[in-house]
Amino acid sequence: MPTPDSQNLIKIYGVVNMKQLKIKKISIENFAGLKNQVFEFNGNDARVYDVNDTGKTTTATALQWLLFDIGLDGSTKSFTPVPLDENNKEEYELTRTVSVH
Repeated sequence: MPTPDSQNLIKIYGVVNMKQLKIKKISIENFAGLKNQVFEFNGNDARVYDVNDTGKTTTATALQWLLFDIGLDGSTKSFTPVPLDENNKEEYELTRTVSVH
């Protein structure tokens, strides 16, 4: 199991407009390269870390897209994370879903 370090760590803070937001669970389906990913935080602080190219940035992008309707780079509503198949080809017919509980 990988250990967190400064190069592959994304912290999910859950703070919006200086008010605390407790996230119990994030569900991501057909979002860029993630087919079906669920994180159970149960309202606790959490860190998402793993080796390179496993979806850490995509997970942060999905949360940013859900909460603010923008990508991590600040792109606006034109940001559309297209699902990818196992060969990294775009699958436009799939519906992207990101939800928090």
